[in-house]
Amino acid sequence: ANPAFVADDDTTSPTTGGLSKWSLISGVWTRLWSVNPTGATGLRSLTGVVNTDGSIQLYGIDSNTSTRLVGLLDTGAIPTSANFAVLATSPANQVFRGVDFVPTAIPSPAAAALLGLGGLAAARRRRA
Repeated sequence: ANPAFVADDDTTSPTTGGLSKWSLISGVWTRLWSVNPTGATGLRSLTGVVNTDGSIQLYGIDSNTSTRLVGLLDTGAIPTSANFAVLATSPANQVFRGVDFVPTAIPSPAAAALLGLGGLAAARRRRA
């Protein structure tokens, strides 16, 4: 699969903003769906991660009056506004201007074992 996700915060009438999923089908980019978080007319600052099961977790900032950090899990089914989870709402007189995802690496068992052995060697060296 080769999905592309587009966040659009267009709020002009008719409202065309929101989150859209596109796929390259027979050499042509085709929009599969478009949806907005409940109460919002657009979405901006999109980021995400592909999970081990193939689903895609997306995060963005909606264009509500008080901006909200929202999340959506793309499992392949067409989502609705209700599928968005509100993760945080900006405080009074403040707005969210972006979102970033920083993945954390989980060390392999071999790397963890080497680190443990290195710590033991250092502790033993101090005693001597």
